[in-house]
Amino acid sequence: MRYATLADVEAGFRKLEEDEQRRCLALLEEAATIIDTCSENAAPDRKQLVSCRMVRRVLGDGAAAQLYPMGATQGSASAMGLHPELDDERWKQR
Repeated sequence: MRYATLADVEAGFRKLEEDEQRRCLALLEEAATIIDTCSENAAPDRKQLVSCRMVRRVLGDGAAAQLYPMGATQGSASAMGLHPELDDERWKQR
């Protein structure tokens, strides 16, 4: 069961590549399972909205750097000042 379609996910987001379209459909199935577990009696339009948001978040903008939840805010690891080579040097200086 799905509460949203591929077209719903793409609307106001971006055109998905062919491989992303297949992934999107699988993710919509997963989203429906999660939604039914948490709020089976939610209105259909809410289920559609939440499904789209969940899938869009997983798919990202198509760029290599993805955003990850980090506490109360979100950001990329580089935006948080994390850099593998530099972090080693910082720890040596302490």
